[in-house]
Amino acid sequence: MDKKDINIESYDGQDAFYMGTDEEYAQFLKNADIKMDIGSDAEPVANTQRINLNETINIQGVIDRFKKTAGEIESGAKKIKESVVNRMDSLKAKKETDSTEETQENVCGDNSYIANKVTDANDKIKDVSIDISQLSRKLDSLNERLNSIEQTGIANKGEQLNAFGNITSEVKSVSDDIAEIKQAIASVSRLNDSVFDLKNTQLNTKNAIVDLETGIKRLKKKCVLGVTVLSILSAIIIGLEIILMLS
Repeated sequence: MDKKDINIESYDGQDAFYMGTDEEYAQFLKNADIKMDIGSDAEPVANTQRINLNETINIQGVIDRFKKTAGEIESGAKKIKESVVNRMDSLKAKKETDSTEETQENVCGDNSYIANKVTDANDKIKDVSIDISQLSRKLDSLNERLNSIEQTGIANKGEQLNAFGNITSEVKSVSDDIAEIKQAIASVSRLNDSVFDLKNTQLNTKNAIVDLETGIKRLKKKCVLGVTVLSILSAIIIGLEIILMLS
């Protein structure tokens, strides 16, 4: 058989093993003119012809394609990185915005709390002012009655002189207390005004409100004490008036 008439089909990779007979395989090797001699007279590998791979394979082209692919990968990585950074910046900005809105809500809430406390303090100041007015009227009434007693001359009658002096001293003490209370009321009013000025410094404002409430409680106690003292003095003056009528 002529070698030119041999048609060898290319291997398509579908079969893992040669499926022909031994005779067909031997005939194939014979016709392919492949030297399988590996005996002592075989040509050494060192004497075989060397092939220049640069001539058979375009290595530079492969390198260029590799660089291009690497560049595309790098470019894609940069885009992904930029996308991630932009996303992180967006989330950070949103978080800061949410935090600002939350802070504003807290400030508004604190301002509402402060406003309610100030209103409550104003109401208490009005109550204390009413008590002070009542004390002042009672004190004026006592002073008038003492002046009347003094004009009748009872202050010059022996044992009643000391009693009158004590009453006068007590009335003066109550008068001083009322003056102190009035001064405290003025201070409370100024403190109340400062509460509005300090609404932007919430911590100081809250402390001021606490001081304000504490001051109001003290004033209430002083008012109660003043009423008690004036009631006692009124009883003493009534006794003096009775003595004056009987004398």
